[in-house]
Amino acid sequence: MKPAKELLQNKILLADGAMGTYYAQLADAGTTPCELANLSNPALIRQIHLEYLASGARLLRSNTFAAAAICGPEDPRHLTAVIRTGYQLAAAVAGDLACVAADIGPVYNLEPEQAQAAQQIVLNAFFDEGADLYIFETFADPDDFLPFCRQIKTVRPQAVIIASFALNADGYTRKGLSISHLSSVLEQHPDIDIWGFNCGIGPTHLAEQTARLEVTGKPLTLMPNSGYPRQENQRLVFGSSPDYFAQVTASLASGRVRLIGGCCGT
Repeated sequence: MKPAKELLQNKILLADGAMGTYYAQLADAGTTPCELANLSNPALIRQIHLEYLASGARLLRSNTFAAAAICGPEDPRHLTAVIRTGYQLAAAVAGDLACVAADIGPVYNLEPEQAQAAQQIVLNAFFDEGADLYIFETFADPDDFLPFCRQIKTVRPQAVIIASFALNADGYTRKGLSISHLSSVLEQHPDIDIWGFNCGIGPTHLAEQTARLEVTGKPLTLMPNSGYPRQENQRLVFGSSPDYFAQVTASLASGRVRLIGGCCGT
C-alpha cells in the first residue's frame, strides 16, 4: 500500500465512492449490511474495490464503516473478523497503487458504554492489521471520536487521521454543530491531520458550505453524496447524473482540498 503520509503532500488524491449503496445495487441484497459481506461475500467486496481502483481511486476505504453499530460488542470475535477481513480485502486490492483507510463510522444506536466497547474492538482489530491511515466519517460531533484519535496516535505515532462530518443543506451536523464550530475545534487539535465533510448533502450544497472556510489551514477532504435520495422499488435511489456529479465535485478540488471522493449514491 502507498504510505498514508502521501495524503499530506501538496497534491490532490482521488478517493473511492460509496460502498453501501453500490453493494446494494450489485448484490440485490435487500437490507443486508454490506459490512457483513466481508465474510459472506468477499468476492463482491473485492470486485467493488477493484472497480474503484480501475476508475482512478488512489484511496480505498475499508468496508467497515458501520460494523461496530451493526455487530455491537457482544461477540468480539465476530466483529474483529468483520474488521480484519474488510481491511485485508481493501489492502490486497490496493497493492502498491493506493492508500487504504481504516473506515470507522459513528455508533449512535447503542448506549454510550456499548458503543465505546464496540469501537475499541474495532480499533484493536485495525491495530492488529497495522493500519496507519484512519478515517472517522459521517460523524456529528468531534467529541464522539477524539478520545480514540489520541489512542491511535499513542499506539501508532505516524498514523494519519481524517475526521469527516455529515452536514445538512444549512451547514449543520445532526447535533446542531456549525462549520465554524467544527473548524475551531479541528484546526487546533493535534491529533487530526485532515478534516472535512461527507454524506448528508450533494456536491452543489457542499460547495456552497465549504466556501465559508478560511483559505489557509489543515488539508481538507470532501466526499459529497451524488444527490438526494428518493424511494424507488423499496430502495433509496440518489438522483443526479455522473457527469453533473463529476463536474461539480471537480470544482471543489482546489486550495486546501487534498482528498476528493464520493459518498452515498456514487
